[in-house]
Amino acid sequence: MRWHHSLALPLSITCVALGFSNDRQSCSTPRYFEQKEKADTIVKQFMVRNGVPGLSIGVSRNGRCIWEQGYGYADVEQLVPCKSGTVMRIASISKPVTAVLAARLVQSGKLELDASVQDYVPDFPKKKYNEKDVTITIRQLLSHTSGIRHYKTVNFSCFIYSENVGFVPLSVFGT
Repeated sequence: MRWHHSLALPLSITCVALGFSNDRQSCSTPRYFEQKEKADTIVKQFMVRNGVPGLSIGVSRNGRCIWEQGYGYADVEQLVPCKSGTVMRIASISKPVTAVLAARLVQSGKLELDASVQDYVPDFPKKKYNEKDVTITIRQLLSHTSGIRHYKTVNFSCFIYSENVGFVPLSVFGT
């Protein structure tokens, strides 16, 4: 799937959402239903075109949720419907969301990109490289240049276990 296909749904929903009624209008106004119908059609077409078994949509305006809905199945094998409150793994979608939120905090003066992570999260552990203390900045975290490794779930739990116990499970005593 090319990148523009993965952006089609979020961009389409965003465009449609801009046409939703404002806070002074009730969700029962004809304009709301017309926009919801358009969004509903876009979502269903996207799912068919891209083989998406299920998804959840939420649209908010001025901090107020104006539409939420689940489509398809969260678990196809068990026929568990996807609801508006279904929790999903969002994977790399969190990266642009985090970047936008960080940019807004920088603009409002609440976040300094070159500040140490410990300035904002005092319990964040100090890091060393070649036995020297290093400072990890917010900028480094956001640009993935901090040197903090990426762990897969299984590898990460083995790493934590080996850090605390001194060996990776099943690697000692031939088990």
